[in-house]
Order: sequence, then structure tokens, then C-alpha cells
Amino acid sequence: MVKRAFGTALLITICVVAFALTAQYFEGDKAHDERASEELLLQSLQAAANECYIVEGAYPPSLEYLCENYGVVIDESRFAVFYNVTEEHLMPEITVLPIGG
Repeated sequence: MVKRAFGTALLITICVVAFALTAQYFEGDKAHDERASEELLLQSLQAAANECYIVEGAYPPSLEYLCENYGVVIDESRFAVFYNVTEEHLMPEITVLPIGG
């Protein structure tokens, strides 16, 4: 009887540890995907700003202009984008931050 109880407790412990490790793995994978999405959005914004400069001779005056005219789509529920123009012939400062940490 004691062996059976020990075996059951050991099996439950192994299952709990396996579940915790699996959950940790997928949570880390989710964080990696979020960082990859953040980087992809930043690269898309920079590429669109460069395309605007090539086509129009100046960088986009605003983030709204960039999105409306160069097809960039921002999931505003996931990312906050800060777009700072200093001069029309200088690449704007573009910062992408995840919402909700």
C-alpha cells in the first residue's frame, strides 16, 4: 500500500513538473514572438518611411500619413508607436513599444 501511494505521489509530481516546464516553454515562445512582431513592425515603418523619401523627396510628416499612404498597419491594441520628425530630410525617430508589458 505504501509503495502504491509513493508511486502515485511520484507520478503526480512528475506530471506537475512536466506541465510547469511546458507552460514556461510556451510562455517564453510567446515572448519571443512578441519581440519578433515588434521588430517586424519597426522595420516595416522604417522601410515605408524610406520609400516615402525616395518617392516624395521628404520623409512622411506624420505616422498617420505614413500609414495612409504607404500601407503600414499598426495593431494599436498590441503596440504603441512614437514617431518624431525633426526635419523633413532626416529619418524620423521611430519607437515601437508593446502595450501591456
